[in-house]
Amino acid sequence: MRLLPYLKSTLAVAVMGLAAHALTLLVPQLHVPVLFLAAVVMSAARWGLGPSLLAAFLSVVAGSYFFYSPIYSFRVANLQDLVDLLMFVIVAVLTSRLAAGVRA
Repeated sequence: MRLLPYLKSTLAVAVMGLAAHALTLLVPQLHVPVLFLAAVVMSAARWGLGPSLLAAFLSVVAGSYFFYSPIYSFRVANLQDLVDLLMFVIVAVLTSRLAAGVRA
């Protein structure tokens, strides 16, 4: 198994996390998962299904830790935020599968 695509997917999620943080300073009601979905789709298109699934997992972890209340905790207090994260996982996995299929 090649490690470099997984590292690049991790970096893509980190870059999107920094971009999301910068945008939250400008736009108070930012829908963060949309930005992370870009990292997932790019990972699927460039490196395949495995790296994109890693990107999806890391995106959910980063989103719940940094952007959903309570901040800096993996606990999600609001039911709507939990539904958002679950929907993100579903969309990210389906999109990863489709983009990886197009790549193949």
